[in-house]
Amino acid sequence: MNLSLPQSIRRTPRSFPLLAVLAAGGTLLLLLVIYTSENLSRSRERLEQSLYQEGVALIRAIEAGNRTGMRMRWATNQLQMLVEEVGKVPKVVSISVIADNGTILADTDSRRIGQPVGMGTLDFPVNEAIRSKTFREQQRHVFEIVAQSKTPQGNQTPLPGGHGHGAGNPMRMMTPEAAEHLASLPQTAFIRIVMDMSELDRMRHDDLKDAAIMLLLLVVIGSAALYAIVSTQNYVTVHQTLRTMQTYTQHVVDSMANGLISLNAQGGIVTINRQACQMFGLRSGEDVQGKPLQDVVTLPDFDLFGALAQGERILEKEVNATISTGQTLPLSLSASTLHGDADEPLGAVLLLRDLSDVKALQEQVQRAERLASVGRLAAGVAHEIRNPLGSLKGFLQYFQRKLPMQEQDKAYLTVMMNEVDRLNTVVSNLLEFARPKEPVFEDSDTPEILEHVLMLLHRDFEAKHLRLFREWPEALPHLQMDQDQITQVLLNILLNAIQATESGGEIHVSAQALREMNLLEIAVRDTGSGIAADDLPHIFDPFFSTKKQGNGLGLAIAHTIIEQHHGDILVESHAGQGSAFRIRLPLSIPS
Repeated sequence: MNLSLPQSIRRTPRSFPLLAVLAAGGTLLLLLVIYTSENLSRSRERLEQSLYQEGVALIRAIEAGNRTGMRMRWATNQLQMLVEEVGKVPKVVSISVIADNGTILADTDSRRIGQPVGMGTLDFPVNEAIRSKTFREQQRHVFEIVAQSKTPQGNQTPLPGGHGHGAGNPMRMMTPEAAEHLASLPQTAFIRIVMDMSELDRMRHDDLKDAAIMLLLLVVIGSAALYAIVSTQNYVTVHQTLRTMQTYTQHVVDSMANGLISLNAQGGIVTINRQACQMFGLRSGEDVQGKPLQDVVTLPDFDLFGALAQGERILEKEVNATISTGQTLPLSLSASTLHGDADEPLGAVLLLRDLSDVKALQEQVQRAERLASVGRLAAGVAHEIRNPLGSLKGFLQYFQRKLPMQEQDKAYLTVMMNEVDRLNTVVSNLLEFARPKEPVFEDSDTPEILEHVLMLLHRDFEAKHLRLFREWPEALPHLQMDQDQITQVLLNILLNAIQATESGGEIHVSAQALREMNLLEIAVRDTGSGIAADDLPHIFDPFFSTKKQGNGLGLAIAHTIIEQHHGDILVESHAGQGSAFRIRLPLSIPS
C-alpha cells in the first residue's frame, strides 16, 4: 500500500528539535529573570530589615538619651545636640524630631528647625506606632522610618514612694530654663530617620552582572546545542520519518471501528487490524499473516475474488460470513482493489462491519410490532368471546339444576363447564397480555418475595421429588417493584422449570446485586429437558408453547411485566442440558 503521512506530521521531526531548543532557551531565560528578580527582592528585604532594626535602635537611643538628659539637668538644646550626635552614625542621612502639628523640633540640619513637614509624613495605620517605607530621593534610594514618641513632659510619672534620687517630678531637678523648655514641648512627637540605601544599588548591580554572565553562558551553550542538533538532524530524519509513518498508520488502522484486512495479489493476508481480530476470534494478526483469507473467514453466498476481478463495485454489501469456529456472522462488506504505479494489481482491501447488533435490534423492533398487532387483535377478540362465554356458562348451570340427567349426562355437562372456565382463563390472560396493568411500584424486599414464591410451590417440588437450592446473600438491596406482578413472573418461570425437570432433578434459585451495572439479577436454573435451538427465539411470543396443555401466554406476559419494570429476561438453554432464566431489574427506577 502506498501510504503517506500528512504534511504537518512529516515536518515534525525537523521542526521539533529547533522548537524544543527555543522553548528550553526561553524557559531558562524566564527562570533566570525570575531568579534574578527574587534574589533582588530578597536582598532588598534583608537590607530593609537590617535598616529597620538599626533605625528602631537609634530611635530608642534618642528617646532614652532625651529622658536621661532631662533628669541630669542638661541644657535646653539637649535634644538638638542628641539628634546631631546620633546623626553621625554611618548610613544615617537625616534625623528629625517633629511635633504633632508638623513642626520640626530638632534636625541634623539645624536650618530646618521650625519648618513644617508634609502631613502625610505623620499618617500612621491604626494600632501601629512605627512605620517604614523605601523611596528615591536625590537620585538614590533611601529608607525612612517614623515612630511616635512620648516626650518627658508627656511621661511625668512619679516614682513609687516619692523619695530617693530622682524621686518625684523630674522638672524639680532641672534648671528653670530647662524646665520651661520641657514644658513647651508637646506631649507626643515623631522621630523620623532617613537612612542611605546605596548598598541596594550595589547589590542590584552585582546581581545584574551575574545575570548577564549567566545569560552569556546560556547563549553559548544553547548555540552549541543547537549546532549539534542541526548537525545530527540529517542522520536521523529518514529513520524517524519511517518509524513515525509506520506507527501512525498502525494506530489509524487499529483505531478504526470496523475491521480492515489487506490482501496481496494471491489472496493472502498482509495486514489485519485489531477490530477484525476481535470479530473473527483471533488472538493477534501475526498468527494469520501470509495465510489465505479462506483460512480465517469464508463467504458461502458471495464470490469475493470473482467480483473484484470483474471490477464490480462492492460497497456495504450484506453477506453471511463463516469464521474458523463455525459461527456465522452477518457482515457489511466493502472491498476495492489495489494497483501499483504501473497499474499492476497488488491486492485488495476489505472493510468489514459486524451487523449482529443491528440484526438483533431489527428483530426486537419486528417483535415489538408483531406483539402490538397481536395485542390489538387479542383485545378485540377477547371482548367478543368473553360475553358469550358468560352466557354459555349461565345456561349450563341452569340446565344442570333444572333438567333431570343421568350420571353420564352430568359428567358431560361438568366437562363442558370446565372447558368454559379454561377458555375464560385464556381470554383473561389474553386481555392481560393485550392491555397489561400498570405496575404499582413500592419498596420491596427481594428475599421475602422469593421465599413467598417458593412456599407457594412447596408441594409441587415435593410431588416430583425435586431438590431446591437457594443461593442469595442475607442482605440484598430493596427494589421499587410491583410485588404481585414480580410474584406472577417468578411463578410462571418456576412452574415451567418444574414441569421441564424430571423427578429427582435440581432447581437452583439465586439472586445477586450487580452494582457495577446498577442491576439486581434473579436466576432460575434447572436440569430439565432444555429448549431446542429453533424454539429459543420464540419462547416469549404469544401463543407459542412446546407443552401439550400450554396456552403460550405465560412467558409472553412475564416478558411484558419485566419490560414495564425497565428490566430484561435473558435465557440460556441447550436441548437435554437444562435452562437458565435470568431476570435483571434496575436497582433504581429511572425517572
